[in-house]
Amino acid sequence: MHVEEHALLTRHNTLRVPARCRYFVRLHTLADVDAFIMEPHFRNIPRLTLGGGSNLLLRGDFPGVVALVALRGLATTHAYEEAVYLRAGAGEDWHAFVMHSIELGYAGLENLSLIPGTVGGAPIQ
Repeated sequence: MHVEEHALLTRHNTLRVPARCRYFVRLHTLADVDAFIMEPHFRNIPRLTLGGGSNLLLRGDFPGVVALVALRGLATTHAYEEAVYLRAGAGEDWHAFVMHSIELGYAGLENLSLIPGTVGGAPIQ
């Protein structure tokens, strides 16, 4: 897990508000997530978890650690006559995930297209 200090957050929020954070980490793998959770240095400081930054309004610098969830991957895990199960990393772009399901011929997510953000954050909205 790579830790960046005094990182600029401008490109990590869709309103492009200029702000910095004390620490910034990108979580690309489940091992990164585990390392982040277990890191004692981050236990007693504020934490902010980011996806696409579309549901975020920064008012200034963040004094703690910002964790950008960047887990990637798309896969069909099970396909039955009446249902299909897809697995998507929390860092995947939500709209691209919806389009991927449509390209595979799976119906049901098309009405959720064009929602900004990531797979990990869009369902929260």
